[in-house]
Amino acid sequence: ERTLAASQATVAGRPVLASAAQHFLDSLASVLVGFKVGTYQALLNCLQDGTGQVPVPGAAARLSAGDAAAVVAYQVNSSVYEGGSRQGACHPAAAVLPVLWTLGQDLELARLYPAMTAGYEAMVRLAALGNPRLVHRGFHPTGVTAPFGAAAAAAVLLGMNEDQLSQALCLAAAGGCGLMRAFNEERTQPLHVAHATRAGLIAALMARKGAKADPAILENGFIPAFMGEGLVTGGDVFAAAGDRWAIQDAYLKLYPGCRHVHPALDAWSRLKESEGLDYRQVESAEIATYKVAVETEIHEVQSRGDAYFNGPCSLALQAVLGRADWEAFEPKFLDDPKVRDFARRVRVVLDEHIDKAYPGKRSARLTLKLKDGRTLSVFQELAKGEPETPFSMEETAEKFRREAEKYLSAQETNSIVSRVKEGRGGAQEVFSVFARPF
Repeated sequence: ERTLAASQATVAGRPVLASAAQHFLDSLASVLVGFKVGTYQALLNCLQDGTGQVPVPGAAARLSAGDAAAVVAYQVNSSVYEGGSRQGACHPAAAVLPVLWTLGQDLELARLYPAMTAGYEAMVRLAALGNPRLVHRGFHPTGVTAPFGAAAAAAVLLGMNEDQLSQALCLAAAGGCGLMRAFNEERTQPLHVAHATRAGLIAALMARKGAKADPAILENGFIPAFMGEGLVTGGDVFAAAGDRWAIQDAYLKLYPGCRHVHPALDAWSRLKESEGLDYRQVESAEIATYKVAVETEIHEVQSRGDAYFNGPCSLALQAVLGRADWEAFEPKFLDDPKVRDFARRVRVVLDEHIDKAYPGKRSARLTLKLKDGRTLSVFQELAKGEPETPFSMEETAEKFRREAEKYLSAQETNSIVSRVKEGRGGAQEVFSVFARPF
């Protein structure tokens, strides 16, 4: 199985492991943002401190492995800044990084990258099978498939054999959970990802101790229940498409917030650069996009989390402030009369041609009607950070440095970047910097 083969990655797999290193560093940035968001505290406050040895990033608590994985998953997912997969419409980092944190504290850093590759592989391949059915049926792909990513990553870290891995993945089927409706309350939406990640880790630990599951639970249970009938016709459910690993085709984010919003923001940047555009020139704007993006919109913006899923507001921040970074979504900017006025003049519409290309492409067409009578339009096929429009490792390092500035010294930050790039030294030398109260 490809998931198991990830544990055997060698020099021949260096491009894969380089992708894993980049996503690992990006995930660490998301942990810091999740700590800053702070909504994970609602879960942490319900867990009993001192019940284990695993630290919680930025906090003084020590928890059991399962509880720690759940809290870190909450941190990563609540950042809304972690990377993802357009093939699977999911965020593997939210399920995989917590397992690396929980089980990898005493391992060599280089051992984490094959495990991260395996976790992405299992989670994305299964999520892709159900894309876009999962969303259309009301399920959140990340929460539903997170147990498989967590279980696969744990299996590789624990050195499990093929039979144990298969049992772990089948046991993980019991942990899938997550409803799209949960996004109506962004402060608690990551809870289902936290539950699912813990379930996947526990599935792997149980499999290592000999627990068994129905070997056909995916084909005859999980998949038809969550995704509907007719998707499995035999063969390996986790089979790869082509020669590339899922982590190589995963994206990274230039902006926080919902990925469906990002093509329009990049389209604005292109028009601004090519036309010398100023937001005060715009009479009205239209974002034409695909059905899932339209359906995911949160229309009433009352908080940062709402704004992340609101195309007009996100575009207004990009246009008025000239940026849509984490600080741009502060309440003082969301309440800025100039931002609110611009957002009111933006509408999001379904484009059937763009929708036909989904999920293979996540595109948007931004059309602006200017006050001088002109109309400007640009088609953005993919947002920045996709495998076709990639970030460099240095761009990811700059994102990490920006988010780490408040919590880590420059020396600590540079050391982490260097170690992660090279896969050098023990994971503890990276994790220990996070395992203290910020």
